[in-house]
Amino acid sequence: MSSQNASETNWGMRIALWIGFGLFLATWSGGPLGLISGPIGREYPWYSVILAHTAFIAGSALGCLGVKTVLRKNPTRQIGTIGVACYVAAALIGLIAQPVLAQLSIQADYIVRIVLSPVLGALYAQSLLFWTERFLHIRQTGKRSDFIAAFIPCYIFNPLVTAALSPFADVFYIFSIVTLVCALGSAAIQVVLSKRLDEAVPKHGEDSEPYRLSVYSGSVLACLGFTWGIVQAASIVTLGANMSSSTMAMFFISFAILVVLALAMQLYHPHDDMRFGFFIRVSIVLCGAATVSIPLAVALFPSLLHAVCSLAITTAEVAVFAFTIDLCSNEGKPLADVFASNFLLFAGAISIASVFFLATFAWVDGQYAWWIVATVSSWAVLVVIPFLPSRSSEAMVFALKKLPEDEGYETNVALMRDRMAQKYSLSEGETAVLNLLLQGKNRNQIADEMCLSAWTIKSRISSIYKKCGIHSYKELVQLASDDRL
Repeated sequence: MSSQNASETNWGMRIALWIGFGLFLATWSGGPLGLISGPIGREYPWYSVILAHTAFIAGSALGCLGVKTVLRKNPTRQIGTIGVACYVAAALIGLIAQPVLAQLSIQADYIVRIVLSPVLGALYAQSLLFWTERFLHIRQTGKRSDFIAAFIPCYIFNPLVTAALSPFADVFYIFSIVTLVCALGSAAIQVVLSKRLDEAVPKHGEDSEPYRLSVYSGSVLACLGFTWGIVQAASIVTLGANMSSSTMAMFFISFAILVVLALAMQLYHPHDDMRFGFFIRVSIVLCGAATVSIPLAVALFPSLLHAVCSLAITTAEVAVFAFTIDLCSNEGKPLADVFASNFLLFAGAISIASVFFLATFAWVDGQYAWWIVATVSSWAVLVVIPFLPSRSSEAMVFALKKLPEDEGYETNVALMRDRMAQKYSLSEGETAVLNLLLQGKNRNQIADEMCLSAWTIKSRISSIYKKCGIHSYKELVQLASDDRL
């Protein structure tokens, strides 16, 4: 009966997480001062929309850096309470500011929005870290596919909320009002989950080694951020700040494609979890394909552009969250440290992409500008290929400052040894022998190194083969290299 209650509680927590984070994403897209919430009848220039969105993301990243600094000095539950209050206050400020901004000229209006957006983005930081920590809990108690299955559906809230508001688009400040309502709902769920779980704020180990980005992990994050910035800008230029019915339909199509891809990756690894390296490679390929296809979509299939852009944006964000959560789960790094560093680099790349996009369209006209953007974005993806993790690598191996092609021979051997020892319940002595076998040493070499007789080593090798259900060294190597292990 207790296990049934625990299962019901787990499902209840999952549903609460889905709704809470989904509502948060609905308020986070563009921020509470996003130009979509501006006065009715005002047509904002597309570059102001790009600048406002970019400023909000940059503010969120800087806010996460600030939360990280505060947590180092005062890691208490009060920070979570303050963070919830700041999040709701940001949405409330967005609503109160609308009538004031409506009295200004259009130029002054969007300048004020651009200036205030990073400030409001910073107020979102602690709530963003809170929801990330909840997904970290899922990753620690399950597989990567469980995290992805819980994370992706949250993105459906944004188009659902926008679609529900379409019939009321002529109501003054309706988007700001609904943003505040969604923020209150998300904050209420955050408070409830904070009481149900041990900690309401990201944990920070006192003795943990500071997290530092390597050139390999940094290159991948920069590529994802640059792609995100390009496709977001492309979507805004062609579709504007508001979402029409066809735009929303394309968003739902892109969401369906993403769900299908997630299911396909899960079916590709039916017996075990998908590897980090495989997931990151698929994410980079999807983002690269999206940027290359933008000029073709603009010229030939403009109705599909939003689906392509939404697919790339969601994929890039999921990849950043997955990398952060994997590092914290496997290597024990504090979430505030890892997420602040990763997201700051991601947001920096977005800012560079936005500036490049604006400069290109300011100096080049027409279709040529689209092809320049696509060419540079393609090169950004190609440049990062040598830094991609191998298909079977894990996040903590990739984060090391070693080439991702070999990722440290000793590290890979240790990972294979530990996985086999855990799966097949090998003893300590058998694990030591397995470690040397995977290094390519024969029975006599192992006996000399371990100062044991050759017969003892032979007995342990036979025991390893029996527990693993194999009969030869070749089968042992194949089993150790199997992604399903």
